[in-house]
Formats: sequence, C-alpha cells, structure tokens
Amino acid sequence: MITCNEQTLSNTLLFSLYLLLSGCYQSAPICPANDTLPAAERFAPSAGCLTLVDGKLLVVEDFNQKLSIPGGSSQKNETSRCTAHRETWEETGISTIPFTFIHQFDSGFHLYHCKIKSNDANINPPLRLENLRVFWLAPDQFSNYQWRYTGQQDWIAGWITQHTE
Repeated sequence: MITCNEQTLSNTLLFSLYLLLSGCYQSAPICPANDTLPAAERFAPSAGCLTLVDGKLLVVEDFNQKLSIPGGSSQKNETSRCTAHRETWEETGISTIPFTFIHQFDSGFHLYHCKIKSNDANINPPLRLENLRVFWLAPDQFSNYQWRYTGQQDWIAGWITQHTE
C-alpha cells in the first residue's frame, strides 16, 4: 500500500520528469509540401507517409507491439501533406517530402508516397513517448508482425509490389 507521502513523492517525480522532458521538445521542420492538390485531397483528419529506402518500408511499432506506417492526426488548418510530413518526423526523426497522394483509407487517413529529404535515412526520433521503436522493414517480413490497422499490411504490400517492379 502506498502512503500519502510516497504518493506525493511519486507524483512529484513524475511531474519533474515531465518538465525535464518537455524542455527537450523539438518542433518539426517546416513542411516542404506544395499543396496544389484538389480540395478533397488537401485536408484529412489524419495522414502519413509510405517511405521506402532500398526496398524497405519505414514503420513504427507501438507499445502493443503492433506495426503501422508513421502518421497521425492533423492539427487545425494543417493540410494532409503537412500532417504526413510532421507526423513522420515526430515519430521517426526523418524529414520527408510527401510527393504523391496514393490512398485514402476508410478512416479518412490520407496516405502519401514520401521521399526522404536530403537522403538521410538515419532514424533518430525526437524525444517523445509515442512508439516502442522505429525501423526499416523488408516487405517479405511483413507477415512476421501484427499490424495495428486491419488491411493496411496487405494494401501496402500490394502497392509496393506494383510500384517497385
């Protein structure tokens, strides 16, 4: 049983850790996207990047050990391309350029084919507690992992096969 003093100490330590980590917060690089998309493709509730380097896909693994591509929720008045860029950087530390809108999932998530800005594929996420790990995954290894979103694994594998042969 935790006593009142132990709980206070625990809360104080957690708050101190939060303050320490929040001082390390980095903001995303400026979005390089040219938003000349049609209005229907310009805004979305969420977006992400399908990024390939040497035939491997950039993926994130959450704390439930499920994979997905980097992406997340849009901020107010943020275009879907800029959401894909920002979220990918926040989760991986890699600055991308969202080139081609390639798919809209049933959830409204917009997926972009992205290229790495400045050819730096080194994973170095800013200090955040979003994911367990980030790595490059070969398509023939997709089935070795559980994916966070049903159908995403098969759709992405199909897209990669069609666009890399």
